Amino acid sequence: MVAAPQEATAARPRPLLRGWLHLAAFAVVLVAGSLLILAGKTFGQRLCLTIYVASLALLFGVSAAFHRVQWGPTGRRRMRRLDHSSIFIAIAGTYTAVAGLVLTGWTRNLVLIIVWGGAAIGIVIRQVWLDAPKWVVALPYVVVGWSALVVVPQLLHGLGVAGFLLLLAGGVAYTAGAITYALKRPDPIPHVFGYHEVFHVCTVVGAALHFVVISAIALPAANR
Repeated sequence: MVAAPQEATAARPRPLLRGWLHLAAFAVVLVAGSLLILAGKTFGQRLCLTIYVASLALLFGVSAAFHRVQWGPTGRRRMRRLDHSSIFIAIAGTYTAVAGLVLTGWTRNLVLIIVWGGAAIGIVIRQVWLDAPKWVVALPYVVVGWSALVVVPQLLHGLGVAGFLLLLAGGVAYTAGAITYALKRPDPIPHVFGYHEVFHVCTVVGAALHFVVISAIALPAANR
């Protein structure tokens, strides 16, 4: 659903707003996510929600640290690897919550195998080929992010029409971010709010939409 960050270069200084949005999102996830975990009615639900919230916190926390801290060459490459890996973990973590709350039996197991297997493969690829072209970076995230839709009927039944459409909308937002990263467009104010910041906006919008979906499932379940 999402793509990976880019380093600032000497020819193009880091935009002034680089990383701030994900830092704010990290703070929101810590608070809202903690409340969401408490909404879990059973141990299994709370476990799925904990994995989900932890994966989001990892995504935004690592991204904020990577983009806001002045790292040396070695530290920067290590943080890039962690940053890229956290994207796959967030995708799998999101589907863990969805699958754990609305799917059962073989469909739940299939989704978890697909997303975590795909995430593991993607992480290995990113560790081996850190400096891949942008389109190569973006494509695996999109593929893994949409792969769980092999069980569309079951997701539609479990989420309802509104929830399913919100899930799709979140995926579209993430995909738009990946496309923005790959094309480096739009690039509105390069030294303040560039294409990478547009990409970050897309990831936050996608995460927010999915958070709404998962909250709508978890909160009614807690009140039953």
